[in-house]
Amino acid sequence: MKKSILLLAFTLSIAGVNAQKLEERYVSRILEDGILFFIKPFELPNAGKGKTAELDLTYLNTEDSVTANISVYAPDILKTDSICLEGEGKRMCISGFKTFYIDKKGKNYIHRYSCTLPFSYWKELQKNESPYTINICSGKDRIQYGYTTKAWNKERRWMLQIIYLIERNGAIRTYNTSTIK
Repeated sequence: MKKSILLLAFTLSIAGVNAQKLEERYVSRILEDGILFFIKPFELPNAGKGKTAELDLTYLNTEDSVTANISVYAPDILKTDSICLEGEGKRMCISGFKTFYIDKKGKNYIHRYSCTLPFSYWKELQKNESPYTINICSGKDRIQYGYTTKAWNKERRWMLQIIYLIERNGAIRTYNTSTIK
């Protein structure tokens, strides 16, 4: 009996820690035009030896797209022509991205970009068993960012939980009770 109670207490404490950490990963707000989800900045490792990228995401449940803002670091100013996302054989290249700014930070230049992609594509990338990559393309050159398989399995769990919350909140409808008789 004592073992069962201890096991239950341990399980609940782990669940509580996970819930607390999940709350640290995103913020949601109710706005006039829907529920806004902001996934706080997180790091995306550089596939080479360079500095990690920083990525944050915004989703409004009345829209069908995700806005991805990404900061990348490079020793030189990049002449970026597209941002490509790729996972399990599906690739999407975005040439209609915005450059917010390019600034010098230490030995590198920080480039801040913003792009929009369909929510369904973003969701598909997160559901994939293997990690996705983000490529910052400049002509034939590219800087590739992505997780190792081990890191992906950990990170993926967070994003899938947030996607589940987004989908559940999207399913909530407001009913006009004055028409119910």
